[in-house]
Amino acid sequence: MHLFQALYGRRPWVVPEDEESVVDFCRQNGKLRTLKKKELLHFGEEDSVYLIDDGLLATLPVLDGEYVYVCGLFGPRTVLGSVRAIRHRHGRMSIRAVAMSDARVYKIGIHEYLDFLEADTELLHRVTVNALEKSECQLEGLMINDVRRINQRLILLFEALLSSADVIDRKDRWGRLPWSLTVTDLASIVHAPRESVSRQISKWQREGRLQKENFELWIDLEALSSDMQGLAW
Repeated sequence: MHLFQALYGRRPWVVPEDEESVVDFCRQNGKLRTLKKKELLHFGEEDSVYLIDDGLLATLPVLDGEYVYVCGLFGPRTVLGSVRAIRHRHGRMSIRAVAMSDARVYKIGIHEYLDFLEADTELLHRVTVNALEKSECQLEGLMINDVRRINQRLILLFEALLSSADVIDRKDRWGRLPWSLTVTDLASIVHAPRESVSRQISKWQREGRLQKENFELWIDLEALSSDMQGLAW
């Protein structure tokens, strides 16, 4: 599949995984917690970070309004709150996370997490670079939401989600998005009215470019690859 050439992050919205030693540390020392879809984590107000072991979480600014705007997407083997811990340590931030699917996470204190990183300067450097990459992916997504049309935002989102999957669930030329996202979920990520996203999804269904099975979306990978080639900056 043709990959979008991003300006800042490796890909928009979806942040990179953390390295294996960090993942192992959080699994061994964190407290396991399960989340239901739409459950909130007020991690910006806690002295904790969360390793996502399974599922998808989205970060949100704490704002009032009609639409809920997503900043970044955190999948398996990513540490939610790592950027905040490294940059602000114990400082509070007006940010939370919502589970976009059922999820399994490991909660660990910021103090314990930072002690682990700071005991190895080379590891701390690598994790700091990873935190920068996470911020860049979120910046890339926000920029796309600001300058691209809704149909282009959705095409880029589908590509980002599919490229983040370890293995794409395929049926011939069709690929299934790795998480069951509703129209409301998609709209919150691409910062668009739900009605506009629903119309675009319906249009692609009529054209045979997208299929819905229960709550799952199947994407025509050949059509998506062709669309991606026309979206270079």
